[in-house]
Amino acid sequence: MPQLNISFVVKVGVICAFSGNAKAYFRRAKCHQTVGDFDKALQDYTQASELDPSLKTSVMKEVKSIAQERKTKDSEDRQIYNKLFG
Repeated sequence: MPQLNISFVVKVGVICAFSGNAKAYFRRAKCHQTVGDFDKALQDYTQASELDPSLKTSVMKEVKSIAQERKTKDSEDRQIYNKLFG
């Protein structure tokens, strides 16, 4: 899992300072997605889409990407657990 970096912290700060900024929510969602926090990413993508409906296409693309990433991670986890307990 990637480590948090200063870029992530700055983007979270942007959300706090400018609540209602759709692009900031979108960017924070990308950060959450990068570190594997899919639930928080989905929340931020939803918020971004609600604030700026023009982002809906981009948000849907990312939501599909998260679904695929989750599927891959679940498969990898199953393989690990099978080796441990199988």
